[in-house]
Amino acid sequence: MLNTPVTAKMQIYEWLKGEIICNRLRPGTIVDKNELKEQFKVSLTPLREALILLSHDGLLEFNPNLNTRVTLIDIDIVRESVFIRAALEGSIAEALAEKGLTEEQLRGLHEILRAHEEALGRKAIAQVYQLDFSFHQRLSELSGYQSLWKHVEQYRIHIDRVLNCSPDNLQLIRSSFNDHKKIVEAIEQCSATVARNRMRKHVSRIMLDIDSLPEEYVLR
Repeated sequence: MLNTPVTAKMQIYEWLKGEIICNRLRPGTIVDKNELKEQFKVSLTPLREALILLSHDGLLEFNPNLNTRVTLIDIDIVRESVFIRAALEGSIAEALAEKGLTEEQLRGLHEILRAHEEALGRKAIAQVYQLDFSFHQRLSELSGYQSLWKHVEQYRIHIDRVLNCSPDNLQLIRSSFNDHKKIVEAIEQCSATVARNRMRKHVSRIMLDIDSLPEEYVLR
């Protein structure tokens, strides 16, 4: 049963988006609309509205009169998302290095890094990914631009799908963590250009995972 006051449409939308991004609903899977109606105890209208939103995100192929299907991963869309996200987050890192952070703000970043390293040591991959998310979100918050994270998140969708649909690559995951440390180091040293370039390189690492995607997940 759905909770209030969040609309039924948005609860269905957020749930399905999470299932697709985390690869619990795999690329190419047919989404059963009648099953979803029963699961969420809703009419067809909010369900249809949620499916339309997901089709706008590029996560569903939605046609009211045909099967609704989880989209295959479009490498061109992933490449474009990486390019835009690298530009946005590179600018965030550059801005933070230019203005400088307080000792308290830097301590907060180091606490995330410590938790990240500890989770990595335990090979707690789900926690590692969550701490990666927290790191990027915190940098965005520190920029002071309130709506910026919403735009970054928009371009994470297809990148995160690649991460979750690929076999765990511990070498790449460790390299990503080391990137985080080097980005914070550049921010601490107020090296704006270095911080920007390290962030751009970091975000672009996902392209190294493309070739490990199962062939049946990829749009040809």
